[in-house]
Amino acid sequence: MEVRRLVDWQVKNRLLAVPGIAQLVFFGGDVRQYQVLVDHNKLKAFDITLKDVTEAAEKANVNAPGGFLTTPDRELLVREIGRIQSLEQLNQSAITARNGTPILLGQVAETTIGAAVKRGDGSLNAQPAVVVIVSKQPQADTPTVTKAVEAAMEELKAGLPPGVKVTKTFLQEEFIEASVKNVEDALRDGILIVSVVLILFLMNWRTVVISLSALPVSLLLGMIILHTAEQGINTMTLGGLAVAIGSVVDDAIVDMENVYRRLRENQLLGNPKNPLQVVFDGSIEVRVSVLFSTIIIAVVFAPIFALSGVEGRIFTPMGVAYLLSIVASTVVALTLSLPSAHCC
Repeated sequence: MEVRRLVDWQVKNRLLAVPGIAQLVFFGGDVRQYQVLVDHNKLKAFDITLKDVTEAAEKANVNAPGGFLTTPDRELLVREIGRIQSLEQLNQSAITARNGTPILLGQVAETTIGAAVKRGDGSLNAQPAVVVIVSKQPQADTPTVTKAVEAAMEELKAGLPPGVKVTKTFLQEEFIEASVKNVEDALRDGILIVSVVLILFLMNWRTVVISLSALPVSLLLGMIILHTAEQGINTMTLGGLAVAIGSVVDDAIVDMENVYRRLRENQLLGNPKNPLQVVFDGSIEVRVSVLFSTIIIAVVFAPIFALSGVEGRIFTPMGVAYLLSIVASTVVALTLSLPSAHCC
């Protein structure tokens, strides 16, 4: 009961003052109550109903406004302070009067401090505990709010009685960090796998370097567009970038392979053309194919944006990140890769 009282009157008020907190839910512990245990025999003896006792107990524990007392030089606030401070005050509360003699609550009932009826309980490691669930506001940043709550709890620990321990159970921040770490690992592994495959199959260091340069540039350009559109970087947008790793180099590979083939054929001619013209012509040959491949991918991913509810909120950011990366890779293949091919 004492731990629950500390949570209700100290922890609750301090945590609700943290920016970003929406509500707190408590489980476990005993809620402190002033309890009135009526003796039915005494009720009959005094001819008092249970309703009379209930109304007397309610009226004995209220504060009420009384208006203002205005004087020539000041104004005083008048109010009635009727909150119960002790069991003795509750016992002295009048129920009614008979022949000018008040009948007090203590004459027909026993008053005591007890625990309210529980609806569920709280425990930690099979031991009784008061569990506090903190819910943040919808637009609040979870790691920021979590750090603020932990700082507030550190302040409260200094004022807690001996023997009262504060233990963290589940932090959504840790779940988010673990999810982001998993996606980061997937991005890293995907980049390494794509790099190894390109090195093994292209067998030309110039085309490998130019094709691989499209990978970070396309992903970076996609992230810049996401940031500009205020989409934010989260696990789903990072997941979209991870899925797009194998696709963002496709356009650059197609463009570079065709340009490189045209440059080799040009070198074998008796009267070679200007290399820049060869690069431009080789890119034009595959430009329509590259553009149509990007359009086909966009059409395939279009149904994702028709999802509603939880599915739409989860998968839409991933689809946006994926498509932005694909479009960025097409732009990179048709712009940055061509001057690089000419230089090499």
